[in-house]
Amino acid sequence: MLLFNRLYVVFLFFSLTGCGFQPLYESAPLRETSPLSSIKIAQIGDRKGQILRNYLQDTFTPYGEPTRPLYRLEVKLTISEDAFAFRKDATASRQVMTSTALYNLVDVTSKKIVYSDSAEATTSFGIGDHSDQATFPAITSLKKETERAMNLLAQEIRLQIATFLASPKSVP
Repeated sequence: MLLFNRLYVVFLFFSLTGCGFQPLYESAPLRETSPLSSIKIAQIGDRKGQILRNYLQDTFTPYGEPTRPLYRLEVKLTISEDAFAFRKDATASRQVMTSTALYNLVDVTSKKIVYSDSAEATTSFGIGDHSDQATFPAITSLKKETERAMNLLAQEIRLQIATFLASPKSVP
């Protein structure tokens, strides 16, 4: 019986590798032949958009921009910040930042939108008290949370687009 179990596990392992199974969450770098590496990422306005675009470029095209892209990714970024924890004097001690990216994947040759979706990331950070000594920590917290939110958005967008491109319906 033990021999049968071992053979079954070995058979299962080889059947998964033979069918072309590839996890979407793998952290290995993308090959240049990956469908994601044929996507050119359009400019995104303001500093937070630049950070998001940099993370998108790192995840989609780690070897540089494609010379002949098949798709163009257009992203519209909106960010809202709201206070959600308050001190006794009614000043905020924490803020929640909700970042939403509405994006379109456009076929470069036909100029038609082939995929459209949205991604959202919510992060929170402490803003300290309102004395002069707390200004620097509050700015640093905001900067770190912005970078973290943009990284989360880039990973979510990558996963959604990779899923779309891996589906049989996505082939024009």
